[in-house]
Amino acid sequence: MNSVKYDEGKRDYTLLPINELEQVLDVLEFGTKKYKPNAWQGVPNGLERYKKAMLRHMMSYLKGEYIDKESGLSHLSHLATNVLFLMWFENDRDKEYEEYCKNASESHAHLEWYYEKYNYYLHEWRRI
Repeated sequence: MNSVKYDEGKRDYTLLPINELEQVLDVLEFGTKKYKPNAWQGVPNGLERYKKAMLRHMMSYLKGEYIDKESGLSHLSHLATNVLFLMWFENDRDKEYEEYCKNASESHAHLEWYYEKYNYYLHEWRRI
């Protein structure tokens, strides 16, 4: 009996460099301890601020400083994390969030928005 598996055209996640992605996760976990989980999503003027952070880590690396003194993690890992943040700000952050922030208190806006989105995506994921 011949078995069939239709996987042509599907994403091949084995192409991702797992060790390097774990280094990015190390940076994210460091940030979670220093701030709060996913707090980066609610940083005012985040796109510009994370561009500056990315450039600081890149310049440190180019000057020969490979490890960030505060976190003890690689500057390249911080740089990659900042690139992911910038991608999120460019691609995924919708205008609904910005409008919500205008109408909500500054201190809780990003947490409430994130909680609403989390519940929406959790509900959608459970439907699959």
